[in-house]
Amino acid sequence: MFLVFYGGNGEKLLSRWKNALEKAGEEGKTIYRLTALDFNRQRFEELIKGAPLLGGSFAVALSGVLENPEGRAAVEENLENLSASPHLFL
Repeated sequence: MFLVFYGGNGEKLLSRWKNALEKAGEEGKTIYRLTALDFNRQRFEELIKGAPLLGGSFAVALSGVLENPEGRAAVEENLENLSASPHLFL
């Protein structure tokens, strides 16, 4: 699942992420965060396909990644994989 939030300050955005996690039944699960500054395409693609050791799913918060040219390209090229992933991408 892939959800996009745009705008707002950091605290408001965090609140929207938490609400999305609760609605998806993902609260309390592991959350990985990738930002525009530390974006790594290989890590991003591993998270799309990855599975936790004990099964289940996790959430990945992408903060400002669409503002990074490499990040935007990776997201655009993986839209189908993001929607098919058992993990929640915010």
